[in-house]
Amino acid sequence: MQERPVGVTVLSILQFLGAACSLLAALAFFLGGGAVAAALAGSGREGGALGGGIAAIIMGVGGIFFLVMTALWLATAIGMWKLKGWGRWLTIIFTGIAALFAVLGLLLTLIHFSPILFVVRIIFLAIYALILWYMFTPEVQRAFQSK
Repeated sequence: MQERPVGVTVLSILQFLGAACSLLAALAFFLGGGAVAAALAGSGREGGALGGGIAAIIMGVGGIFFLVMTALWLATAIGMWKLKGWGRWLTIIFTGIAALFAVLGLLLTLIHFSPILFVVRIIFLAIYALILWYMFTPEVQRAFQSK
């Protein structure tokens, strides 16, 4: 049986943590949405019920988004942990997407320049590049080869 490389273990654990945080965000949206909707609807102000309904819809959509993200994080983490090829590819795809957004954010930072934000975005971009490089190293590729 192929031994899991340490870096793959670390990435998998980080993905499990990402899933947990995403689940907490979903719960916050669902529970917070109910509280906001109830407060607006019960405010007695004109349009309160409408505002409460709109808030409930927005918070519900946010909660569903984070539930989907939880499932994606969890699937990727399990695939990486079990050394499944699709788990490696999901990691590569999602990291590539994150890197593209980091580049976009970096470009937007140049429009309204903020040195601290610029450095933070460069650091994130470097981390994504390092993860992508690592996922294509021979050691990692061998670990994910079909049994």
